[in-house]
Amino acid sequence: MDRRNFMKLIASTAIYETMQTMPVISSKAFAMPGNMNHQKLLVIFLRGAYDGLNLLVPFKETFYYQVRPNIGLKIESDQSKSLIPISGEFALHPALKENILPLFLDNQVSFIHAAGSPDNSRSHFHAQDVMEYGIFDDSNVHSNGFLYRLYDVLKVNRAVSATSYTNNLPLIMKGYKVLPNVSLKGNMKFNLSDAQVSLYDRMYQGNNLSSQVTEGFDIHKNAARYEKEMTKSGRGANTSKGFSEETVRVARFMRNSEGMAIGFVDVGGWDTHVGEGSYSGALANNLRQLSEGLVAYRNAMNSDWENTTVVVMSEFGRTVRENGNQGTDHGHGNVVWVLGGHIKGGKILGEWEELNEKTLHEDRDLPVLNDYRNIFASIFTNYWDMNKTDIQKIFPGLTFTKFDI
Repeated sequence: MDRRNFMKLIASTAIYETMQTMPVISSKAFAMPGNMNHQKLLVIFLRGAYDGLNLLVPFKETFYYQVRPNIGLKIESDQSKSLIPISGEFALHPALKENILPLFLDNQVSFIHAAGSPDNSRSHFHAQDVMEYGIFDDSNVHSNGFLYRLYDVLKVNRAVSATSYTNNLPLIMKGYKVLPNVSLKGNMKFNLSDAQVSLYDRMYQGNNLSSQVTEGFDIHKNAARYEKEMTKSGRGANTSKGFSEETVRVARFMRNSEGMAIGFVDVGGWDTHVGEGSYSGALANNLRQLSEGLVAYRNAMNSDWENTTVVVMSEFGRTVRENGNQGTDHGHGNVVWVLGGHIKGGKILGEWEELNEKTLHEDRDLPVLNDYRNIFASIFTNYWDMNKTDIQKIFPGLTFTKFDI
């Protein structure tokens, strides 16, 4: 291992160990009123469409268990794998017990079920694009994303800045001015050209290492190709593995940068067509790592958490019925999370219909009963004191229905 990689290892280990010792502090300890001029918003986009129906389960609905015989979650006597009831209708996945449940009980988290965008394409890329633009019309071709338009409205009266913490500047942050982008990852790439590979092959031809060199190149190329396929729906976004280290770094940027008001992070790896799991498995692992990262971010924000709102969303949900591979396919309605030190949390917000065959969207999905733009617009009006004119600049054509966030 060379010195540069060794130093990176030491630094990442130190961050992880520091994060592990950070306590979950009650928001009451901050005792600091929200300040409109110092509000911060972090948007976390779960690319690949996560299964919100197994995050926030309508555990009294018999139809849920009929159509999810293998991946459905229940109230169990074994508390380590049981759903956690948080209202008369809904229960949380046990993967959120250690981190998100305490925040919910401390009124720092709310959930909005059957939420999403009007887009009905079920295409990852199209759905992500129009959601990031935040405008739904016949063209779906626009010049800037809705977080850029938020920045544009805020900067009229405030000195603000906005940054995405992604591998490439996302559509949601694109606009007339180029906003900064801070990459938190390095992609795995096979950087040798075909000509270079051929040269190495000739160098080792006839040598007893020839087969090992060829095999090594093949393994490296196949691994890079497999990673590309697995992350395609995530558009190169980081996975939830190691998310806590990333959120601590994001918090340090947002906490210490003058005027930093808007941040954006995306997380890939949520496309669970096969082997989604229930109490354990792919979805449970992702949810656990996501929730650990959210709490790490909260703790790293220190007193600024009192002026911070975090929104977790995805391009669409999954099918209500599980498929033949014990997974779920592309759906429509989903669950949006809202977290913050000053929100009116501890609630399940929005409209909800009884889950049965008659209420399914196109006989397969949860309907979108709660437009995600209204969730953001409610945050903007509550914490940045925006009026209807401001909201129309950010979400043109939106019929605004306010949530009690």
